[in-house]
Amino acid sequence: LKDYSLVIAGTEQYDSNLLSSLSKLKVISRLGVGTDNIDLKAANDNGIKVFKTKTTPANAVTELALGLIIDLSREITKSCNDTKNHNWNKRMGTLLKGKTLGVIGLGVIGREFVKLVKGFEFNVLAFDKIEDDSFSTSNNITYCSLENLLSNSDIVSIHLNLNDSTNKLIDRKKLELMKKDAILINTSRGEIIDEKAL
Repeated sequence: LKDYSLVIAGTEQYDSNLLSSLSKLKVISRLGVGTDNIDLKAANDNGIKVFKTKTTPANAVTELALGLIIDLSREITKSCNDTKNHNWNKRMGTLLKGKTLGVIGLGVIGREFVKLVKGFEFNVLAFDKIEDDSFSTSNNITYCSLENLLSNSDIVSIHLNLNDSTNKLIDRKKLELMKKDAILINTSRGEIIDEKAL
């Protein structure tokens, strides 16, 4: 990047050491909405402007989350791998309809996710620092504490930005609250879950 004035950035790290070594760089255009991989103070100190995608990848993220839930509940990948290895282990999986879905983060992506999964008739619990009463009423969502959501959900789907308050938000104590057969989906940043505890 040393010879460039603009970079279209993904999720690679732009820390203070890197940014201070790129004297020609003037603009970082983040392909996506998260900027947690960019040291914003260092960018500002070095006169680098940071932009991000104006629209969220909500449809792509919500469809991925739903696909992962269906795959895990119906054991599709396990069955496929067994078959490829010449093992016929008949797996039935579990039904999704009527289960309790916990949505952590009911922002743009979380709300789109709730709309997408309506046909499953989930009992939807939500945790968010900002509660949207109009949306929750029209979509039959119950806001609750994070602990209540984790304890009572059959499926938990995380839709949060990564920041100081969400880094390792799902730690050992919170994981221990979950049902032993619960499905945990994180289509946000990996650091939101304490992976060692997981």
